[in-house]
Amino acid sequence: MNRTFIITFILILFSGLTWASKSPGKLYYSSKYVPGTKIISPQLKVRIAKNQKQVLIQGMDVRKRIKGKLKKYPGKSTINFNCQKGPQLSSNNRYEKPTLFASLSSPTGIISWNKKHYRGELRVATSKNQKSCDLVYTTSMENYISALLSKEMEAGWPVEALKAQAIAARTYAMDKLKKSINANEEIFDLENSERHQVHGTFFDESIKTRKAADETGGYVLTNKKGELVPAFFHSKCGGRTFKPEHVWTNSITGYKAVKCPYCNSHGMKNWSRWFSRDRMAGIIAKALDNPKIPASKLRKHLHIVPTDKNKNEIRFYIDGTLGKVKKSKLRKILGRKILPSNHFSMKQTEKGYRLYGSGYGHGVGLCQFGAFEMARQGLSYKQILKHYYPHLKLTKVY
Repeated sequence: MNRTFIITFILILFSGLTWASKSPGKLYYSSKYVPGTKIISPQLKVRIAKNQKQVLIQGMDVRKRIKGKLKKYPGKSTINFNCQKGPQLSSNNRYEKPTLFASLSSPTGIISWNKKHYRGELRVATSKNQKSCDLVYTTSMENYISALLSKEMEAGWPVEALKAQAIAARTYAMDKLKKSINANEEIFDLENSERHQVHGTFFDESIKTRKAADETGGYVLTNKKGELVPAFFHSKCGGRTFKPEHVWTNSITGYKAVKCPYCNSHGMKNWSRWFSRDRMAGIIAKALDNPKIPASKLRKHLHIVPTDKNKNEIRFYIDGTLGKVKKSKLRKILGRKILPSNHFSMKQTEKGYRLYGSGYGHGVGLCQFGAFEMARQGLSYKQILKHYYPHLKLTKVY
């Protein structure tokens, strides 16, 4: 056993003893939180990988449970799951939906996959295509939040900014957990991806992220009706946030677009993009998805109305008829590399169209660089949340 492994093991064991979390329990949920209802700190199931052909899991004194049967592997072990032909679940390997195959844990509290260390339990399940494996990480909410903060923000940022992010991320995770429970989803509650939230590993945690998670433990954001709402956040709004319906199709009670004078000097600088008339005509035609207005007609008759950054849509005329398309629709078509945010203006030139933008991300909810600057100026996490979610309130649910 080499020296590096011994030191790592001692650190892991010490951390596991020092940061022991609450025992898991069942969770009560309704669409509205009832004050006085006892809710135990929840366990989250996070899908960290999908469609894997092979899964190698490592740990000390690994415990593997398959269909209720427990097998122990003394010392340092590597457990191999060959998923090429389906994860050997039964003689026929036929399932209508993804199915849990095995659960693996370690008395140290740390289990590893792909050279990444996780504090909790790793579960192997069938993928949706039934020909590969998905890997699901199960851990307590506060462990999840502490590891997430270094990915969604930076581990060294001011604690008050990390606390604001912790509450927003916990609110989003609790909303996903509620929907998972209501849908009777057994495999995972949310994904480790930009589609949901980006989650870190055990070694991504720091003293600050742990402090932010623990000192806000159990707190989420609710609307005036007492309902849990998904708390969205993004990197940099560029001067003003948007409401959910400005970017997506659904309206969420409790959101308000607010000015943000804090993020301008941080993160991505202002950007601009140029599009030819032909290309913009094709983009607008795709966004409208209307066969009666072909791109060839748009090339000849499209006229863009000068657009303000704070507006959530582009307005244009075609033969004197006014048309509208959401900026978020254009961003979805072109991708985030071409249009980093929804906060841009547009002007028509002789040869094409010029876009002037600021910010990075969808622009809904908490502006992370704005939160950083507010915390740097001495504002508390409560003041930060009040600024970006003025119609939502802090509620302790466990």
